[in-house]
Amino acid sequence: MLRFDRGKDHPPPRHQTTWLSCLGTIAAVIGGFILMGVLGVGLALLLGLFDTVNSPAPEALAAIIA
Repeated sequence: MLRFDRGKDHPPPRHQTTWLSCLGTIAAVIGGFILMGVLGVGLALLLGLFDTVNSPAPEALAAIIA
C-alpha cells in the first residue's frame, strides 16, 4: 500500500511566496493594460496632430508605422 504523507518528504508551500507571486502577476497585468492605454492615447494624439497639420497622406504614415 502507498501512503500519501506530504508532511515528511515535501513541506507545505509557504503562503507568503504564493501571495507575492499572485500579487505580482496581477500588478503586471494591470500595468500592462495601463501602458497599452497610455501608448494608444499617445499614438492617437500623435496621429490627430499629424492630421491637423498639413502632413503627408495617411497611407504613407501607415506605411511608416507598419
